[in-house]
Amino acid sequence: MKKKVWKLALPLSIILIFSFTKWWYTLPEDAPDTVFTGFPLPFVCNGWHTSMSLQIFVMEFLIDWLVYFAATYLLIWLIMRYLHINKIPKLIIIPMILIAMLIAIFSIWVAAFTENLFYVKRNFKMEVIATGYMFIWQQNPEHDYYKFHPERKVEKTPN
Repeated sequence: MKKKVWKLALPLSIILIFSFTKWWYTLPEDAPDTVFTGFPLPFVCNGWHTSMSLQIFVMEFLIDWLVYFAATYLLIWLIMRYLHINKIPKLIIIPMILIAMLIAIFSIWVAAFTENLFYVKRNFKMEVIATGYMFIWQQNPEHDYYKFHPERKVEKTPN
């Protein structure tokens, strides 16, 4: 039964980690306001050194993926055990594996861009201003820094 659960949990965790996530609008220390993504830990954000780049934090990503994998493994194991499901149809397994492979290949391709920066662990402090959940195909909500810190807004004086 463990092998059957593994066949579903691995592709499902890959699909979930890249399709449903949490956004974090933050103020990193000595950096501009930034939107991070990842759940339960933020593991990717836009690069500060150039446009169209990413900063990817490997340790946070691995922790996130292990959380997703453990949750899907446990959920599938419980469903199979208590609903007495002995066989998973190939009609379900094969499309899930193909979708997970496509997502993994696309993610590796994007991560392989030379502008991206990889860090083992996030090495700066940040103040979380707002958070929310989204599917990957949804656009990040627009954030206005001065909405959260109106005291820092500089008023324009008339000439």
